[in-house]
Amino acid sequence: MRKKLNILYLSECNDMGGAEHSLYRLMKGASDKGHQIYLASPEKGRLTELCKDIDVIHFDYDFKKIKDVNNLSLLKQIFRFVLKFKFFCIKNKIDIVHSNTVRTRFYLMFLTFFCWNIKTVAHVRDIQCNKYQKLLVKLIDNTIVISDAVYKSLEIFDNNKINRIYNGVEDLSTYKGNLNIKKDYSIHENTKIIGMVGRIEEWKRQDLFIDSALDILKKRNDCVFFIVGDCIKVEHKQYKDKIFNQVSQLESGSIYFTGHVENPFDYIKEFDLLVCPSNQEPFGRVVIEAMSLSKPVIGSNNGGLIEIITNFKEYQLFEYGDKASLVKNIEFMISDNNKKLVNEISNKNYLTYKEKFSIESNVNSIIEIYYQL
Repeated sequence: MRKKLNILYLSECNDMGGAEHSLYRLMKGASDKGHQIYLASPEKGRLTELCKDIDVIHFDYDFKKIKDVNNLSLLKQIFRFVLKFKFFCIKNKIDIVHSNTVRTRFYLMFLTFFCWNIKTVAHVRDIQCNKYQKLLVKLIDNTIVISDAVYKSLEIFDNNKINRIYNGVEDLSTYKGNLNIKKDYSIHENTKIIGMVGRIEEWKRQDLFIDSALDILKKRNDCVFFIVGDCIKVEHKQYKDKIFNQVSQLESGSIYFTGHVENPFDYIKEFDLLVCPSNQEPFGRVVIEAMSLSKPVIGSNNGGLIEIITNFKEYQLFEYGDKASLVKNIEFMISDNNKKLVNEISNKNYLTYKEKFSIESNVNSIIEIYYQL
């Protein structure tokens, strides 16, 4: 029998974005298998609160910015980090240190360099342009990328220290939810609900989703559109104001902003169609969540989405940035004339999720890398 591992995860963020949702699932899955899990992250935040329910031991640490810091301050930050974490790892007999974010990946590189006996893993969850990629991959024992699109962005090929492991989500086929969206929002029973889920940022393209919705609403009144999510960073507030202004021209409530929600599954379950119009989405976790709920989806034909949406591509992928292409696909999906085909698409999406994107497969693949190290 393999020994149980002591695993330390690093995250500079405690807000629940996509990376944090994936980290939470990974920690829960590893904890359920009997491994002892530690998390180093800032003191307060939703991720820290959730960890209390899954037997994760939290270690307060504020991973300060490294970029644009003067050399002396940077050296002090790194020295304090290495000293503190080397002692922590020895005291708690840590087998693996795993970074979940861009900033902690740099911290992890220094830990690997000065503490060669500690095994390290870095998760790369974004399409990046980073001049230090080769050094990071070289010094860290193993690097996990969440899609081929992310792997290509590293521009390091045929390297046995890089593994592609898709994100996974739990099987939501029996999920009940706590929301009755039509009742709660006073929406007519026969109305089609089209939604997108994600933090509000320019590259997520909520503006394109709204433009498409406005075009469709000029022709029909049997559908509504939901935007689930909010800004995480202050710098995206201007973009949020811009998309709010797009909707201000509507006289009736046909486009809804929910703001941040703790459980987006409640909304996705109620959607007739999920749309992900992002530009170069690194993966598309919300899409596999929709697939797990047997929903039809529409996504941009770039980034990691083309690795997820591999069936009925003529209906589920649209030409990125092309509003006419997106409008056409949405109208096809919500047409009563296409109910049978859309139901077939939904069923096939669920089977694709089961085959490629289960949380069990994700956790097992990552833990196997730990053991190999």
